[in-house]
Amino acid sequence: MIQHNVGPVDGLAYYTQSLLAWWPQKVAISAVVGGCTQFFGGDVVLVWLVCAMWAADFAFGLTEALRRGRFSCRLFGRGVLKLPTYCLYLALVGAVSVSLSRAMGISLPLLDMFCAYLLATDAVSVMGHMIRLGLPVPRTLRRVILRGQAKIQRSVETLFDDHGGQ
Repeated sequence: MIQHNVGPVDGLAYYTQSLLAWWPQKVAISAVVGGCTQFFGGDVVLVWLVCAMWAADFAFGLTEALRRGRFSCRLFGRGVLKLPTYCLYLALVGAVSVSLSRAMGISLPLLDMFCAYLLATDAVSVMGHMIRLGLPVPRTLRRVILRGQAKIQRSVETLFDDHGGQ
């Protein structure tokens, strides 16, 4: 693969692709978690769980890179860009949620659902790091994660290779 400098647009493209992977399953899980969170009023807990999952993903990714002796500034830059990219998406979803709530006169759990969606996305990433680090992960879950990550990697590489040839 051709090496590219990682910029904000590249980070945005990469994390947009990863958010789109398995979206129907993530949306279903997010709807359930968002509904439960809205019912019990635990949205603050959900945001903290997302932050904890971001930190775990970054820590496991960095540990994996250092352990394998394959630390890359490009990948590190991509990991660092994850937080501002997700924060941008959270701000957008929050703005849409507030707008729709005011327009419709009811409270919609869109932000809670999106937080649950991010939580599911990062949980898959953390488990992928755990697999590569040799930590225990159930076999069925391991197969699902490895297939999903290979699919995302191929689509991102294809995207970068297509843009690199222009």
